[in-house]
Amino acid sequence: MSALQAARIAVMKEVGYVQKQSSPNLNYKYAGEQALIAALRPSMIEQGLTLHPIKVESLQCSEYTTSNNKMMQVVRAIVHLQMTHVSGEAMALCVASEASDSSDKATAKMMTSAYKYALRQFFVIETGDDGDEERADREMEKDSNILLTKATVALHECQTLSELDKKMASILDAEQKAKFTAEHLAQLNRRCDQRRESLIRKGGAE
Repeated sequence: MSALQAARIAVMKEVGYVQKQSSPNLNYKYAGEQALIAALRPSMIEQGLTLHPIKVESLQCSEYTTSNNKMMQVVRAIVHLQMTHVSGEAMALCVASEASDSSDKATAKMMTSAYKYALRQFFVIETGDDGDEERADREMEKDSNILLTKATVALHECQTLSELDKKMASILDAEQKAKFTAEHLAQLNRRCDQRRESLIRKGGAE
């Protein structure tokens, strides 16, 4: 198995579901780019994966009028992205994307949509509404994932070993520790060790 595929499977094991959210301006739920990145970014960093667009083709722009006589701009394109592993191995992804806006944001929205669906498709992320019997578990898992993301960022921002030790101790105090799953605690310990190794390579300043 290639290094990139092994990293992909490792991320899929850690992140399998992102719950759809409501928006006050919309009458439907959706899983947005921000939620996907928040769920995936820590694991992608750990596995050495990055995603970036490399080419846009078949760009089409047009206008239409809504039932409220509002002029809208719509942009459609084929967006090519590349998933790259730290080993140097890369995989090309291709996404058809479309977005509308009443001002000048249609293209930006189209690119955001392409990035979001590339992540969903590459890591086979499930989204949807929870059934009643699963909602409580999903909410607890979502809260735990948010805490994990914040803790991971806090560890990465530590600039000295002593700062890292203090931050890890505060994360793992009795009250905070109870909010994490056993799997998340294992992930935090791994990421703390990775940051420690990185600081030591830079000089090991205390």
